[in-house]
Amino acid sequence: MKKRIVTTLITVAMSATLLLTACGGSTGGAGSDAAAGATEAAAPAEDAAAEGDNTTAELGNPWQEAAETDVYALVGAYFVVPFDATDVTYHVLPSENMGQMDFVLDGLEYTERMKSTTAFEDISGLNYEWDVDEEQSVCGSEGRIRRAVTDSETVDSLLWFDPGMEVMFSLSTSDKDLDGFDIVAIAESNYQPEPEEEFMPGSFVEEAAGKETFESFDELISYLKKDNGYTYLDLEGFNGKLLAVTEGTFDDQEGHKAAMDATFYGEVNGAVRFVGNAFSDGTAYPLRCDGKLVYDAGNHRYESEFMTPNGDALMVKDYVSQDYDDAGNVSYSGFLRDDNTSDGDDLPEDPKECEKIFNSLMDAMQEKPVIDFTVVE
Repeated sequence: MKKRIVTTLITVAMSATLLLTACGGSTGGAGSDAAAGATEAAAPAEDAAAEGDNTTAELGNPWQEAAETDVYALVGAYFVVPFDATDVTYHVLPSENMGQMDFVLDGLEYTERMKSTTAFEDISGLNYEWDVDEEQSVCGSEGRIRRAVTDSETVDSLLWFDPGMEVMFSLSTSDKDLDGFDIVAIAESNYQPEPEEEFMPGSFVEEAAGKETFESFDELISYLKKDNGYTYLDLEGFNGKLLAVTEGTFDDQEGHKAAMDATFYGEVNGAVRFVGNAFSDGTAYPLRCDGKLVYDAGNHRYESEFMTPNGDALMVKDYVSQDYDDAGNVSYSGFLRDDNTSDGDDLPEDPKECEKIFNSLMDAMQEKPVIDFTVVE
């Protein structure tokens, strides 16, 4: 199943091309007119860097810390981390359907972006007087390559649009001297395409239907088989229904047909589509929902999810994990968010404080209603 969070497995069937810089199809999209029309104003105003700033864009309030699967939920493509890359981080800007990956490779800092859109635009967040700004083919798609040389640094920026994927891409870096550096080679050397026509189901119901979008919830339910389960959910902050489906249920001995995992679908752009997953680590932790959040957990993991306001992704709100080393010493990792628009706050450094937070969240979760599924006969 498709995944969307820090801890859920990402060895899943994917319906979008995997790529470092997501080079895309070979039928180029943004021609010279479209490329020439792109302006710096296309990037969020709070994200633009002043002339002469480092090429790594400043992250303003709207950007949220994220996992690579959060990027996929917004854009429909995964970043592929370059081999030998370090300091890899992800952010998303849900209001712009945009994801960002920052990484270091061979001593250079890179910022890579993807945005779900239908036309060429400048999503780099950079604002320079470009010494070079010209058309450039990137992975078979038409785009632009730019270079700015200042007294202190040289900045390279690569932009291209893949019309087949309907995704805009940006890759940028800077250094004191980039003489001889080929940013296009960095993009194209990491291209990992999958067969364009191969259907990759993202859930058991998509596999049964042979497709990944549906005209209605009723149509999706019609593909469920005996012992599959479904239910409708309302989540605060999202004006719409969610349909949760599961391949199997169990009796929680409290009158519920509960589930350890579920796939969630919502109405996105006129069609019913996948928006996220939730997974628990056994029958002791049935999926729960209180009308605000979805909850899943394990013996050493707590997680809650919210719907983005535009209804196209189920994303992590709070995540806390207990981790043990070989000597049995415990440490904690994760983050907490105040709401579905804020950045995640790191956990305290004191393990005892983290333990209190973890236990409090787990205790509160046990009081939340278990999601009760209707089982197909």
